[in-house]
Amino acid sequence: IISALMIISIGWERLKEALDESVEPEFQPVLSALFEELTLTGFLGLAMTAIQSTDVMEELSRRFFGEDEVVTELYERIHLTIFGVTVSYLTVVVCIMFMAQREKRRMVHAEALCQEDPKKVVMDYYAWKKQKLRSNSMIWPWPLFPADNRQYDFNWLILRNQFFKAVTR
Repeated sequence: IISALMIISIGWERLKEALDESVEPEFQPVLSALFEELTLTGFLGLAMTAIQSTDVMEELSRRFFGEDEVVTELYERIHLTIFGVTVSYLTVVVCIMFMAQREKRRMVHAEALCQEDPKKVVMDYYAWKKQKLRSNSMIWPWPLFPADNRQYDFNWLILRNQFFKAVTR
């Protein structure tokens, strides 16, 4: 059991270091908040385990339900539910953070292209679209979530131009 705990601890530390190194500085506060939530959840689990190790659970169970194990079983269900929610929360936050980082990189790239040569962005997009139509390939139907960088860059150029028109009016 101790060896398993050590392996899990070392694995967790390596995962945490890998996340720290792969997250851009803008997203470090998100990662810090995530680890604070995990610390709080771990503390609650430790406190509940300490309470369960005493006879308090059995006494409460006898007093309110007339049986010894009812409160203990309820605790185990609650504990597993909290663990499941915590793992889900961790997974969702990390996925969203990496997706946001990817989108940021795409936006920075698209902005650089649009400032450098907006006509090239338009020409590349229409050449790509023409090629797709000739080959009878399906063009991605949702322009808000483009599958190709040329489509993304073109959408960014349109959005950028509309925004600047609205600002200068």
